[in-house]
Amino acid sequence: MKSSDKEELSIYIDEMKKQKTQVLTRKEEIILGKKIKRGNKSAKNKLFFANVRLVVMIAKKFMRPRINMLDLIQEGNIGLLKAIDKYDYKKNYKFSTYAFWWIRHYMQLFLYKNHRDIPIPIQKEEELRKIEKAINILQKEKQCVPTHSEIAKYMKQKQADIEYILTIGRPTLSLDKKIGDDKGSEIKDVYVADEKWDTEKIVNENNLKQEITKALEKLIDIEKKILLYRYGFVDGTKYTLKETSEIFDSSPETIRQIEIQALNKIREHNSTLKDFI
Repeated sequence: MKSSDKEELSIYIDEMKKQKTQVLTRKEEIILGKKIKRGNKSAKNKLFFANVRLVVMIAKKFMRPRINMLDLIQEGNIGLLKAIDKYDYKKNYKFSTYAFWWIRHYMQLFLYKNHRDIPIPIQKEEELRKIEKAINILQKEKQCVPTHSEIAKYMKQKQADIEYILTIGRPTLSLDKKIGDDKGSEIKDVYVADEKWDTEKIVNENNLKQEITKALEKLIDIEKKILLYRYGFVDGTKYTLKETSEIFDSSPETIRQIEIQALNKIREHNSTLKDFI
């Protein structure tokens, strides 16, 4: 990092320290969340400044040669504001956990857009054009930006190959380039539309897994195992009552009764699961 950049960063951090913000408790976050939903700007500012240290921490992990740290922090701040706007205080997770994904998301987009310095092989340019054409066709059919898996299926290629071409295409392909017949979307939407970029989905799934784990801990072994089979936690397949009964050498009615009993326990002790399901 240049000495001038270090100086600017030092000034920025000093300014943030002057805010004298402290880590918020879950209760304080809920109070602020309620006020923010009512349009209280003061509450929004307080939640923002309470998490600027998180932005700096994440930015340090993303630092690369020739990247201005303040630019990266600024993008992270945009992600933090996005998280504040979309945050649902009713859900049972800390704001910093939610904000982390949005901050990282915006930093990654910034890096892909502004620091692509690996030249694309000439022989790959034609493949990249074919992918762009496929994106346009699929977007017209589905009325939304296609995911990597949808592009791969349409082109009858492996998803990994599609992702590889898109990755090496980043240096020469403007992420702001308009695609689709109506030119209403941008190439970067293809990246963020893919499942692994779905910030909201990632946050909810991670927290849902935590809540389910807590819920299962309150069940006896047979109840836990039956729910795992019935709801696809074993191998991704949701087993029917008959299939589950055969696994446990029992009747479907017995399995049904045990399942109902287990679900009632979860409803009684884990009301927060309703926020996710």
